[in-house]
Amino acid sequence: MDTIDMYMTEIEARGEHAFREAYYIEYMRLFDSTYVNDHQRQEFWSALAHQAGKLARERVFTAQAAA
Repeated sequence: MDTIDMYMTEIEARGEHAFREAYYIEYMRLFDSTYVNDHQRQEFWSALAHQAGKLARERVFTAQAAA
């Protein structure tokens, strides 16, 4: 577990892990090494990955609230 987990509730930690996993998966899906120096493209990929991460975190919180 990450050190930051010590400062979060269990549900917050699960949400953070879901965010990080979804962000990574989405960013790697979009990543193309031929554009490694294209900062605008990387910012765009990052923004899309961030949205995927936020959605994953929200799903964790929504599932917890429904339980």
